[in-house]
Amino acid sequence: MNKKYSFLLTIFLAIALVSSNAGTVSANPIPVTGPQLENASPASVSAVSLAPFVASVATSGNPNQAAGIFAQGLFAAPIVQQPASAPGFVSTEAEIATQFAMATQYGSIALLAHNYLLGGQFFDVDMGEVLALVYGDGHIQTYRVVEVMEYQALSPNSPYSDFVDLKDPTGQRISVTSLFYAVYAQEGKLVLQTCIEANGEPSWGRLFIIAQPEEIKILQVLPRNLALKHFMQ
Repeated sequence: MNKKYSFLLTIFLAIALVSSNAGTVSANPIPVTGPQLENASPASVSAVSLAPFVASVATSGNPNQAAGIFAQGLFAAPIVQQPASAPGFVSTEAEIATQFAMATQYGSIALLAHNYLLGGQFFDVDMGEVLALVYGDGHIQTYRVVEVMEYQALSPNSPYSDFVDLKDPTGQRISVTSLFYAVYAQEGKLVLQTCIEANGEPSWGRLFIIAQPEEIKILQVLPRNLALKHFMQ
């Protein structure tokens, strides 16, 4: 058997054994990030300044663990990790992003959030937006948004749904495996994911925001108030 397919088969079988949310597993999942609670309250749109935010989330001292995501004027959210046995887990706490562990295996950093919580603010992230990823030791990696991808999920509440690219006039059906690789197998990229609500279905589609690493200068405005300067084109 081809080594690549043998490796993928191992992953799929592992997910089938440990996932409490999936039935028969046939592909890498795209987690569902629409509402799963009846009484969900929207997240606040307020954002703190960068310096205090870094101090609040960089507590582990781990230089390899993503601890927080910051978008000037939009959001400032701590990052939690998925349990090892739950690749479809997405936090239901307000103002929290969840790191998608499986994406890390393919070279990207992916952050998930429900669209009735932090994910609702992902729709305000524009092309060219600067995002700051804070690590456990306090160092910051900046990213600039280079692509926004929107897909309809043909089985909205399944992490193994097929998809249709909303920008594709042909409406070609895309498998979850193809979409997974297109989104998450991007070395060094930062991906934000949430669900698109449409036609009365909270998990009708998926929004992916792709950002690439970029060294952005951080402008000191006041001694205790740091802001990202969006000036590099």
